[in-house]
Amino acid sequence: MFIIIKVFVLVALVRLLLATERPLLCSSAYTVIVAVLSLFFWSMTDAGFLKLLGYTVLTFSLSSIYFWLLNTARNSTVWFILILVLGFLIGLV
Repeated sequence: MFIIIKVFVLVALVRLLLATERPLLCSSAYTVIVAVLSLFFWSMTDAGFLKLLGYTVLTFSLSSIYFWLLNTARNSTVWFILILVLGFLIGLV
C-alpha cells in the first residue's frame, strides 16, 4: 500500500515539475509526504525516530537529485523517459 501511494505521489509531482520547473519544490513535497506516511506505517513497527530521520534526509537528497535530473533533461525525450522510468523503479524499492 505504501509503495502504491508513493508512485501516485511521484506521478503527481512529475506533472508539477513539468508545470513549474522547480525541482526543490517537488523534492520537498515528496519528502514531506513520504515522512508523514512513514510516521504512520513505521508507528506500527518498532523503528526508532533516528531511523526515520535518517530515512527522511536520504529521501530528500535522492529526490532532489532525481527531480533536478528530470528538470535538466526535459528537452531531451529519450533522457527524460530513461530518468523517469529509472526513478520509478528505484521508488518501488
